[in-house]
Amino acid sequence: MKSFWDPEALGSFRIGLGLYLIAYTVLCLGSATALFTDSGVLPMHVLNGLQTGKGYGSLYLVSRWWAWAYFLLFTQLLLSLCLTIGFRVRLIALPLAYLLWSLNARNPFLVGLAEEWIILLVLAAALLPVCKAFSVEDSTFRYPSAGLESASLFLGLSLLLATPAAWIT
Repeated sequence: MKSFWDPEALGSFRIGLGLYLIAYTVLCLGSATALFTDSGVLPMHVLNGLQTGKGYGSLYLVSRWWAWAYFLLFTQLLLSLCLTIGFRVRLIALPLAYLLWSLNARNPFLVGLAEEWIILLVLAAALLPVCKAFSVEDSTFRYPSAGLESASLFLGLSLLLATPAAWIT
């Protein structure tokens, strides 16, 4: 029976979304102190005076220390990497969406990257079967058996790694 969802297309969607989030997070890491701490361009007293949003519920408001902002961004980078490779996508999608929302709520002037749509796409990735192709949790993946194939692979890798060592000694 053919599935309604194309597994290769959903796997490609997941990989593309994950690569976009990795690039976006690396871009934010370059200026995290300036954008997401009180010593940057939007201190807390200015954020509280805005009419657009006050950042309520943002994890970046838990601590105003620069190391906390970097910790949250590195956590977002790790979750984006897990999304890209397809590792526990349904488990990590909600925390990843909350981290992305927190990032946007801390500095509402960062616009142009369609953060709301990206958050909705991450939540959609949690609901769609995106791990049926091109993922580490692919159900068709089989571990190699301990037979002649594994022994020949081990022997080949051993010879490949031992050859440079033999030339050095």
